[in-house]
Amino acid sequence: VLALLALFLPARNLQTGPAATATVYSVEVLVSPSDLPPVDLHLISTPPGSTLEQRERLGTAPRYLSLDREGTWVFQGSLQDRRSEPVAIQVPEQRSFTLVIPPAGQ
Repeated sequence: VLALLALFLPARNLQTGPAATATVYSVEVLVSPSDLPPVDLHLISTPPGSTLEQRERLGTAPRYLSLDREGTWVFQGSLQDRRSEPVAIQVPEQRSFTLVIPPAGQ
């Protein structure tokens, strides 16, 4: 069967140019105060060309996050009705940031 497939299927040259390599930037997302349950992580703004969509919920924090572009990223954390201030980071220079969730009732 393999021999027949080799005879009848056209040969493909998969090498179309130099191999593309994707750069991934690992960023640590911290939460303050540290005794909170997991906080929802929201993406507010991305650098041009990112495959991540703005206003997307990226899961929970604290965690490590993989980013696909250099540039300015803006994040916000939320827990129930409480929201952190937006936090902007410059990748690759900054590789961690903290979401500060205000106390309940503020």
